[in-house]
Amino acid sequence: MRAASFAAWGREEAKPFRTAEIYWMLCAAVVALAYYNTEVVMTRAVFHSILGAQLDTQRIDVQYELTRKWAVLGYVLVPPMLAAEAGFLAFITQLFVLLVGAEAPLGKLFRVAMLAKIPLLAGAAARSVWLGSLPAAAITRATLNVVPWSLGNMLFDPSQALSPGYAFASAINPVELAWGVIMTAGVARIGGMSRRRSAAIVLAVWLGGQLTSFVVRSFLVS
Repeated sequence: MRAASFAAWGREEAKPFRTAEIYWMLCAAVVALAYYNTEVVMTRAVFHSILGAQLDTQRIDVQYELTRKWAVLGYVLVPPMLAAEAGFLAFITQLFVLLVGAEAPLGKLFRVAMLAKIPLLAGAAARSVWLGSLPAAAITRATLNVVPWSLGNMLFDPSQALSPGYAFASAINPVELAWGVIMTAGVARIGGMSRRRSAAIVLAVWLGGQLTSFVVRSFLVS
């Protein structure tokens, strides 16, 4: 048992980045992106543009300042939230792997889930830069949900970005594809299975997440 533990530790050390290092780098990236969104995207002018038809100027300013204060708490919660997200994805993936009669250690799937988070963060960063380049008057509630490079943007008008249909179609994009490729490769290697079976597992996990999101958004819209 001890020899196996030392062997696993050695393999972990031999990798370019240890799992803990990847985790903390992702935490730093998420905090940096959240800070950018707070300071550059969701400015006071954007708040007035979005809420101007509903609230008076004073109440909008109060809500803006309150949002900035809560943003600090959001930065603090990034590490546990990121760990919970990757852990839940790893757990669900492991369940599907077990259903097909294979095995995959949860810790290794956790690492794969974090690696798959990298293209998602890159896509979110690109989208934030795009939003930050828009004038405040051009940003609406719908604009905040637009994914420029997605299937949703090809099938729907950007003004429909709040609809459940757009949300589902917008999940079909190069960033999500990159996530799927990383997850598929990781599950295939860890579970010792074919890429086709691994892709089927990852697709099932992805569809489950998207359908859940679709149902929740439909409920909120209705």
